[in-house]
Amino acid sequence: MAGKRIQNSIRSQDKPARIANATFAVALLTLKDREQAIAIAKRIQKDLAQVFNIQQEIVISTNLGIAFHHSGEKIQAEELLRNSNIAQDRAQIIGKNQ
Repeated sequence: MAGKRIQNSIRSQDKPARIANATFAVALLTLKDREQAIAIAKRIQKDLAQVFNIQQEIVISTNLGIAFHHSGEKIQAEELLRNSNIAQDRAQIIGKNQ
């Protein structure tokens, strides 16, 4: 259910993936600027904050990590995921829904 909400929150050119049970990643393949990535992240967060009805109402909180790199820069997917995990860890330290 969360994966479907994420899919509906992103653009058609973006690539979502489930990394673990409750961990997802989204590759934003084309961006005009960092603000566009932040807007997409906020949309995902807003959509995931809606009540889930699974025999009872469930509300979840999210912490998102965003990692950037320049299109001409060589970077491995593992490094990009590691950087986004570090950003997510920092968001968790700050508090819920960061």
